[in-house]
Amino acid sequence: MRSCLTIFQWRRNDVSSKDVVSPTESKSRSRFDSPTTSLVRSGLGRLGCWVAPLALGAFLGLPSVEAQVRIPVAAFEPVSNAETLLADVERLEGEGRWSEVLSLLERARREDPTNSLILTRQRSARMHFDSQRRHADTSFVRLVRSADHRQAAQIYGEVLDKIETFHVDTPDYGALFQQGRESLLVALHSDAFHEVHQVAPTEAQLALIDQLIADRARVMRVADRRSLEAAVEEMAETVSQETGLPPAAVTMEFACGATAALDWYSSFLTGDQYDEVMSQIRGDFVGLGVELRPTDEFLEILDVIESGPAGEAGLRAGDRILSIDGQTVQSLGGNPAADRLRGEENSAVRLRVETPGTPARDLTLTRRRVEIASIREAQMIDPLNGVAYVRLAAFQRTTRDEMLKHLWDLHRQGMKSLVIDLRGNPGGLLDAAVDVADLFLPAGTIVTTRGRNFEENHVHRARFEGTWRVPVVVMIDGDSASASEILAGALRDNDRATIVGERSYGKGSVQGIFALNSCPAGLRLTTSKFYSPSGHAISDGGVEPNVPVALDQNATPVSDAATTVTTLRPSFDADPILAMAIRVASGEMRPLQP
Repeated sequence: MRSCLTIFQWRRNDVSSKDVVSPTESKSRSRFDSPTTSLVRSGLGRLGCWVAPLALGAFLGLPSVEAQVRIPVAAFEPVSNAETLLADVERLEGEGRWSEVLSLLERARREDPTNSLILTRQRSARMHFDSQRRHADTSFVRLVRSADHRQAAQIYGEVLDKIETFHVDTPDYGALFQQGRESLLVALHSDAFHEVHQVAPTEAQLALIDQLIADRARVMRVADRRSLEAAVEEMAETVSQETGLPPAAVTMEFACGATAALDWYSSFLTGDQYDEVMSQIRGDFVGLGVELRPTDEFLEILDVIESGPAGEAGLRAGDRILSIDGQTVQSLGGNPAADRLRGEENSAVRLRVETPGTPARDLTLTRRRVEIASIREAQMIDPLNGVAYVRLAAFQRTTRDEMLKHLWDLHRQGMKSLVIDLRGNPGGLLDAAVDVADLFLPAGTIVTTRGRNFEENHVHRARFEGTWRVPVVVMIDGDSASASEILAGALRDNDRATIVGERSYGKGSVQGIFALNSCPAGLRLTTSKFYSPSGHAISDGGVEPNVPVALDQNATPVSDAATTVTTLRPSFDADPILAMAIRVASGEMRPLQP
């Protein structure tokens, strides 16, 4: 076993804690997406997990692995059968494209939610994705290089403290240990981990250490917190003795793996990830103002904030970023390349960009603070019938004020009914969803939350003051999640709106964001579950539309309203959900009952 020591050796003096590491991470994505959406910090700031601190009444919007970029579900072919699925998954796993594996498995899980094979592969893919992203994160690299064994033990202890105090379920200490062990094994086989710790183990050496860890874990009995911490301490010392890795590196893998054992939405947040979550809650971030989809060869721009550096430089949706500061996306890998767009405020980044069909061009952009509006579009979509349209992309601190401003503007333009587009909205702040629902409900329950702690049990009710009486139609799809489902469910159950589109995602839990005192990092923990006014658990099937409209439905104009839509916005004739929503809104001109 000592043969591991020679190559699998901690070389602390080879790389200083200030060095920036460029792991040999394979290409992958980030909103892991189907509906796990997220945007780069140098992107639009929508966290594929729209998350938030419990203290601020916030919660996660979508199942997310990390917050960087988004890959639309449409990027993947429909899952036809288990054999095809496994073939595609194994190919992507072999290429290290873990975010795409997650996207494919997420879509498959939604088509077949009871398939245990899919769930097992999804769990494994998440561990690989988490490890890959963590060790490509400079804030995490700085932490693991600087932390000694004592500090790592303190971090692990604080992680356990917060799980015991805030998580919705009582912790299973045996499961926490097993998940930490699996996280360690994944890291030991990761090129990114090897790069961070400057080691180069052979396959034979890895097999030996795998067997050692398995043998030690087999004789460990973990029944409570005390035995858990003792087992992690022993494992850290054993692995360190046999490999030369510092015990702190081993303990940190157990700390990061612990949250993944809890549920799909809880996770360890590196320092940069924690900062990004908080900036998204505020509705601002430092970056370029682009939403990306990474591929093997380039970063495809999906959306651009016009007032951001990218928008002012003329970048548009469909453009491709080929290289960043002289390094190609192909050599860096998709997600690591996207991460390089992040940086300090007023710092410069050099990009090589192409618009398909035209020669590539070089640009130098300066990162700066970009404010993100949660309402991306507001207009009179059908002036003839007084139908107004609002696209609400995410729920953040500014959402209620934005909605009020647009409502008054639309009212002055003759609004008689309102279409709220929540399609693709991954969620956001709990309080923001409640506040928006309250604008349209004179009374009644908006949402109920229930958790393990008494403080998590709360019934949010509407207040009569300031209620808008305009008829409402809400559009949802399979990517409408969390806070979107709170708003849609509240308006549906109170007979206040007609819901049009597809069944929503079905994320019915609340997350809190907690800073760690022992290091610059944080945790995202599920703290409670939420229920619609009728008592329906959103996690059990999502919100069903009153008027179902399949995405593959032909968008043939059927009425004058539909014709009006095609005239105003020709692209809408390919949007059957919007066409139906406007038809419904046009037919609901009757006044509401007092």
